[in-house]
Amino acid sequence: MAFTIWDFKKKRTITGKLTAKLSNIPPFGKRVYGITIKDGTQFHVWGSYQVVGHLAPLPFGTELALTYLGKGEVVPGKPEQHMYECKVLNIPKGAVIQPLYSKKLKGSTPNTNAAPRGKQAAKKGVIKKT
Repeated sequence: MAFTIWDFKKKRTITGKLTAKLSNIPPFGKRVYGITIKDGTQFHVWGSYQVVGHLAPLPFGTELALTYLGKGEVVPGKPEQHMYECKVLNIPKGAVIQPLYSKKLKGSTPNTNAAPRGKQAAKKGVIKKT
């Protein structure tokens, strides 16, 4: 399968519909998300820590604007990573935002450094509906 990777250096914001969620993509074994723009071209975005946090809970068909913000500290004490902002423009009628992790593991504690997801993200303004 050939991918057209979004070049955020040429265009900082990509606006379209979420149309693909793929896993274990070589060479890095990462996730890849597909965003289809108005002219029908599908661009793919590598599933970095922030991209997964923004896009994994969203249902297919969600209209969104993904903006590249540059490099920054996502997790304190870890190397800088690419940073993104995701604005949800429209969620398909009847669709539900799914939590990234659906059940708590026995004995686990919340990761206070993790990016907010789902309802928590919406409350904190990480996933914004405009």
